Amino acid sequence: MRILGGVLAILLLDSVSWVTAMEGVKGKINQPNIVMMVADDLGWADMPWHDSLTIAPTLTGLADSGIILDRHYVQPICSPTRSALMTGKYPSRLGLNHMTINAGEPYGLGVDEKTIANHLKDLG
Repeated sequence: MRILGGVLAILLLDSVSWVTAMEGVKGKINQPNIVMMVADDLGWADMPWHDSLTIAPTLTGLADSGIILDRHYVQPICSPTRSALMTGKYPSRLGLNHMTINAGEPYGLGVDEKTIANHLKDLG
């Protein structure tokens, strides 16, 4: 048996509330819980819902009660993948398609870029 070492998944919990929120209904009491997890160098069969030999009971429980979005196109390195996931834009449109952003670098995702967090905040 293999033990899960990393995670590449987006889990949307309480999908009915998510759909309602996305329709523009503000102030809904039952807002969704959204958990986004990204891990580099993780293979398809490294997730328990794709391989029965992988053990990850907590992730399996979250996946069973939510929606797994596992068709996100990724880049060969982390910064372009993360920028695309957060903004919904191709990394080349963000100028982040070739390099990893290291700590202390004087560049990154533009402050004017709207991320999923900004969109969710606007929804309340």
